[in-house]
Amino acid sequence: MRGISTVIATILMLMITIALAGTAYLYISGAFTQQLQGIEAVDQFCAGGTQARITLRNLGTNALTYVNGGCTGTGNTRSCGSISVTRTDGGMPSLSGDKPTIEPGTTATLIDNSCTSSGTPRTCVYRIVPPAGRSVQATVNCPG
Repeated sequence: MRGISTVIATILMLMITIALAGTAYLYISGAFTQQLQGIEAVDQFCAGGTQARITLRNLGTNALTYVNGGCTGTGNTRSCGSISVTRTDGGMPSLSGDKPTIEPGTTATLIDNSCTSSGTPRTCVYRIVPPAGRSVQATVNCPG
């Protein structure tokens, strides 16, 4: 009985090695891409005693759709383009944004005009969810 020749065996081993390397590359590049998608809350503060302002940075490699003007939705969750914002402290947000898109590596400001009514101190807590990647939480203390 004869085995396969060394030339054919070498070609088969080379093809298997290339296939495994290609599979590993696709897996690793996909895993890193998913990890790099997301946003971060760079700054959060209260302006004028009642207006919560949250500066968001796009950490991903794709532009995020955002809004010029108001966000839409009912209850304590609003849709601001491809970003979802929920007031987890139970308040009803009145949100707006300052840009139509957030390009990779750039920032945009999310504004809530209903963090507190005048004279009433309040802590407003927001959960901001991008279309892919990790969500962030932002806490703004407004003195009222």
